[in-house]
Amino acid sequence: MREAATLLGIKYSSARSYLDNARDKLGAVSLIQAVAIATRLHLI
Repeated sequence: MREAATLLGIKYSSARSYLDNARDKLGAVSLIQAVAIATRLHLI
């Protein structure tokens, strides 16, 4: 997440918050599961 935050030019805490919110909205338990769900739904 630190690398993603750096690439986006945002704080680490903001990146973590955004990813936590996305994970919750997808109903995933982990970030890896969230990526799998988002991929299956063609969101990424």
